[in-house]
Amino acid sequence: MRTTEDVQQHLKGLEYPANLEALIDTARNNGAPPSFFELLGMLLSPAAESHNADEVSEHLARLKGLG
Repeated sequence: MRTTEDVQQHLKGLEYPANLEALIDTARNNGAPPSFFELLGMLLSPAAESHNADEVSEHLARLKGLG
């Protein structure tokens, strides 16, 4: 996972708001690499919800220092 476009691809088809389990299930179905799941686990608690893919991308970008 290197760009926000990667995040969009890994989460394609996800309905929001979505919790961590839904994010992981969707990313797995879309062929995301193991590193993506590690980042999701660092980013969100199991009870947290994300409201759109851009929000997830922004959080991951801050975590990884991506732009």
